[in-house]
Amino acid sequence: MKLSVAYTFEPGIIPSLAAFPEVKELFGKLPFDVIGGGRSAVTLRGASQRTLARSVAEAHRHGIAFNYLLNGASLYGIEQTRRGQAAIRRRLDDLADVGVDALTVASPYLLRLVKKQYPQFRVRAGAFALIDTPQKVRLWEDMGADAICVSAIACNRDFETLPAMKRASRGELQLIVNASCALSCGWEPTHMHLLTRSSMRGQGGGGYCLDYCFLNCSSARLKDPTLFLRATWIRPEDLHCYEESGLIRSR
Repeated sequence: MKLSVAYTFEPGIIPSLAAFPEVKELFGKLPFDVIGGGRSAVTLRGASQRTLARSVAEAHRHGIAFNYLLNGASLYGIEQTRRGQAAIRRRLDDLADVGVDALTVASPYLLRLVKKQYPQFRVRAGAFALIDTPQKVRLWEDMGADAICVSAIACNRDFETLPAMKRASRGELQLIVNASCALSCGWEPTHMHLLTRSSMRGQGGGGYCLDYCFLNCSSARLKDPTLFLRATWIRPEDLHCYEESGLIRSR
C-alpha cells in the first residue's frame, strides 16, 4: 500500500514518517498563494518559501516525494488576465526551483498549463475536481493527469462506481481514507469555494473565514452520532474490501 500523508511543516515529523515504508509522498501547501487550496490560511502552520525548500530537501533525503497542493476549487477568472497568468507562472516557477515532485490541481487550465510548460511535475487531479464517474476519469487522464484522487463524498462507499472508475483508468487512482464528510453532502461545493477564497492571497479577511459549513456538519453529528460512522472515512478493517476490488494493493 502506498500512502500520501498530509504535511504541516511540523519540525521533526519527516524522519518519523520515513520509518514507515508505506509513506511514499507528503502533500502540503503554504498558508497563502495565488491559487488557494482546501484549508483556510489561519488553520495552517505559518511557513515561508524557504521553509518549503528545506522541507522538500529533507523529504528527498529520506526517499519521500513532495506533492504541493494547488487545489483551489476555482481560479475565479484570474487565468483570464495577463496579471493573473503571470502570478500563476511565478508560483509554478518557485515550486520548480525548490524541487517539488508533484502538484495537485482541480483546474483543467492548470493541468494543461503544467503538463505543457512544466513536464518535470507529476500532476494529480484532486478531490476538488469532483471526479466521480468513469467518464470524468477518462476526461482528466486525456488532459494529462498522471493520477486521480477520487471524490470521497460521492464514491468511497460506492462499490459499483469505484470498480468502474478503476477499469476506465489507465493510470493511478487515489482514495482519501480519513475523510470525515457526510456521504453525498449538499454543502460540498459551497465549502470548497469558501475554503479556496480564504487561502488565496489578496482576497481580504487575512485568511480567516467563519466556516459555517463545518459548523453545520459538526452540529448535525453531535445531534446524531451515527453520522460519525456513516461518514466517508474508510475503516482499517474494511481495507480488504478495496483490495479485493482491485482499488488498492496491500504491497
